[in-house]
Amino acid sequence: MVSRFNRFCQSSQGEGSEMATTVLRAAPVAVRDLAKILNNLVRKGSLLPAVLACALAVPWSAFAGSSYLAVWSSDEETDDRPGVLNADFLAIIDADPRSRTYGKVVNTASMQSKPGTNLLNDLGFTDAMDLTTKYGLPKTGIPSDALNEAHHMTHEPIVIGKHSYIYMGGLISANIFRCDVADPLHIPTCPLVTTAKDVTNFSASTTFCMPPMATY
Repeated sequence: MVSRFNRFCQSSQGEGSEMATTVLRAAPVAVRDLAKILNNLVRKGSLLPAVLACALAVPWSAFAGSSYLAVWSSDEETDDRPGVLNADFLAIIDADPRSRTYGKVVNTASMQSKPGTNLLNDLGFTDAMDLTTKYGLPKTGIPSDALNEAHHMTHEPIVIGKHSYIYMGGLISANIFRCDVADPLHIPTCPLVTTAKDVTNFSASTTFCMPPMATY
């Protein structure tokens, strides 16, 4: 699963594809170290400049003392196998300079796959864009774990008991997923928590904000 992240980054460099990042777990890492990881990955073609810009949009205070970087991403190389639609995923990058895997992708997590759960289906665009034929989709259309257009996510995990949640949104699909990243190296499948059909007067999902005294 890790290889698909590397393949995506190399194949889509410069295409302006959307991804989002957040920082996980405390450890003594200087701000300059995390910035160096991101810059090195961009220079090597392993990370899009768009991702770097998104990562640096996080307040610098959030970077201080972190050992993992979470990247909500899509696999742009959907034409590598005819009739196969690759799924979106969460990638975990090691940001601990003391680690032998420093700067490398060490884990990926899958999204819940629910048949026919994408705003493109609801709007009638799946057939109009010939996606059914291109990817050999069933009559239900695009599943929830693909073609989300990975976009914004919570910048800091929301801790509830032993759980540490991050929420991730699909700009095109209107899907929202929740990942428990309490253990970044062992992340369960991320459940789908909201779809376009769950919201009235829907427009789009973008930046996530936690109101004061909120519970999730």
